[in-house]
Amino acid sequence: MRKMRTIVKMRRHPIVSFFTLAAVYAVIIIGLFIIQFRTDNSISRSIGNLLISLAREEDASVGSDSVSDGTATISEESARLKNTMSVSFRGITFSADDSKPVKISSSKGGVDERNLVLDSWSETDSSARFSFTDGSSLSFTVDSASPEQNLVVSARPAEGYDTMSIPYAVNSGYAVSDQTEQSLTLSRKNAVYVFSAPSVSSDRIVLKDSLMASYAPYVEEKPFEYASVEGLSGTDDTSYSAALATYRQLIADKFSSYSSGNTSIAETDVLVYVAEMGSRGSFPHAVQTAGKLVPAAKRTFLTAPYFGNLTAMGRGLSARTLKFASDVKTAVAEKDLSIFTIPEIQDYAVCQRKTQAVRDLMAFPAQISPFNPSIDEASGLLSLYAKIRRLDKALAAKLDPVISLCLATIAGYLHRNDDTIVFKEEDGAEPLTLEQKVRAGQALIDFGSVRNKTEYTETGRLLISQELKSCEDESFPTISELYPVIVKDNPFYPHVAVLGYYGERPVWAWTCASAIDYSIKADGVVDMNITFPLENSHFMIVTGVPDFHSQIEIQKLRFRTDPRFEAYNSSGYAYDQNGQMLFLKSRHKSRIELIRLFCDPVTDFVGPDDSIASMQKMVQEMGVSDVTVKQSDEGLVLSVEKIQFEAESAVLRPSEYPKIEKIAQILKSYPDNDIMVSGHTAKSNIGRPAQPLSEERADAVADYLVQLGVRTRDHIQTQGYGDTRPISPNDTEEERSKNRRVEITILNN
Repeated sequence: MRKMRTIVKMRRHPIVSFFTLAAVYAVIIIGLFIIQFRTDNSISRSIGNLLISLAREEDASVGSDSVSDGTATISEESARLKNTMSVSFRGITFSADDSKPVKISSSKGGVDERNLVLDSWSETDSSARFSFTDGSSLSFTVDSASPEQNLVVSARPAEGYDTMSIPYAVNSGYAVSDQTEQSLTLSRKNAVYVFSAPSVSSDRIVLKDSLMASYAPYVEEKPFEYASVEGLSGTDDTSYSAALATYRQLIADKFSSYSSGNTSIAETDVLVYVAEMGSRGSFPHAVQTAGKLVPAAKRTFLTAPYFGNLTAMGRGLSARTLKFASDVKTAVAEKDLSIFTIPEIQDYAVCQRKTQAVRDLMAFPAQISPFNPSIDEASGLLSLYAKIRRLDKALAAKLDPVISLCLATIAGYLHRNDDTIVFKEEDGAEPLTLEQKVRAGQALIDFGSVRNKTEYTETGRLLISQELKSCEDESFPTISELYPVIVKDNPFYPHVAVLGYYGERPVWAWTCASAIDYSIKADGVVDMNITFPLENSHFMIVTGVPDFHSQIEIQKLRFRTDPRFEAYNSSGYAYDQNGQMLFLKSRHKSRIELIRLFCDPVTDFVGPDDSIASMQKMVQEMGVSDVTVKQSDEGLVLSVEKIQFEAESAVLRPSEYPKIEKIAQILKSYPDNDIMVSGHTAKSNIGRPAQPLSEERADAVADYLVQLGVRTRDHIQTQGYGDTRPISPNDTEEERSKNRRVEITILNN
């Protein structure tokens, strides 16, 4: 039995061995099978022209991708993505792996640069998003609405970091045609693409926080054309006037809150406040209020027309004039265009326009080659050109060679955007300030007005109107800087008034009076008629007044000088013989105050405006009565006052024919200029509506000028203003007769 058991036991050993070996082989075979089918698996996707490639280790026995709500993701069972990715789009490939990883860092320091490890990704119909193990993410979005499917790349670094850098390479078939610190331009045959990012190196792009990069076809932007503004809303005079009115109301509203409790009010802010309130009929109150805000020790000649202290302030005014003379001499010698960025240099040039120094100033820009002005220099040159041309066309013509280049410089900053125009922001350049933009707009208005070029005037109006919309959110000091630039019709703002020339030497006033007429009689006596509101006082510094030997009349009363003249509640004066400066306090008992100086006879005096003087001479020689000559932005104006029409009609009375015929002879002396005839009525509560009546009267005068052969009708424009622009009160018939007028403007070319 024992032997039998031994035999049976021995027979079982091969069976055990078999199953044992079979099991081992099975394990080996299954292992080999598993090893065979567990391998790297690539993922490829396309989103339009965006091609995406990734790699993963995936178990084939488990399901692959899962899809939910249109978003595809790697399933949880197979989420072992390798740290490699590639995104290609139109010639550029963004790729990363262990050797060239995506990196994050902080521009503020404090943390080390970190290599990122890919964790997961997701896609939609227009984008692919890659998430990393630290919480950072990187997105590529295709703008499917664009025919070219532009690409946008954006980064979200993990908390504590604000910078992400991504490796890139240029694909075969594309060439780098240009590269800057912030852009990369690729070209292929006729296609050109530009990649723009916060920073671009030879092999990486750098994104900061939520900043984005873009890749799009290069489109050569057409230069801005001034004529393109025609018909745009906001270019007309009515819209522009409304924008200015809103701005000026903002000045009035903001000052009280700005000045309340503020112990450091700037003198220039006070200038703006007093000037604006003066235009609203509150000049004495504004002066009294502002006088408490700027201590006397901090005042300069700028506010002298309001607060006085003239003899002391005259020294500051003289010093400024001397400095400008030195600055002009240096600028001419060094061909330095920055001189034209000083706004006050325009007044200096007008005052000294008969001197060789200013002739040299006007001439040197045309001698610079190449001529590449900044936008501030171009703006200053255009405004100076306009200011000089109103007085002296020959002198202004020295700038003619550079005017088109100045206009082109400003146009280079402009972009037509649908139904408006905007200032472009250049990459890497400091953005233009509000004041720079407004000065450029005003320069276009100045130039367009003096040359009667509506495309420039309208462009300037639109630009300024748009910029003024931001003033609501700006501080008072910021918006007050714009006031002297754009508010041109408020004489309460202290300004230079050129009164005439003794040879080359100017006589001029620093004043806030609305008008000063300086005339010389045959015996040398000077009459200054100063216009200012009744019962108001102001102060003037008049430079260049010849010695009058203490012989002076104010309102036909003889006056003596007194060091305390400013303290009295009346007019008074002092005179600096060496500096030929007259310090004058004008206390108006009438709207126009007469100052008479008994000077020695002179023969070399001419008026401030050569064209006005020439026109006045013609008017006098023709014996035309009730006609005054003045200069406007549009041109030289003949204001025909007290013109007679049939009652409530546009029919000229026969008595007016000789006057119009004489004016026609004058107009024929300007054959190259178009003419504007504007009608004005007096304010009245009876009769026909003022507006249509003024238009019909303008047409009647224009038609008669055509009959007289002055111009064809297509070269004579007409405009009616009704009773909206009176030149005197409407209280008496004499005053109303002055308002009942026709103005004939010889338009600027």
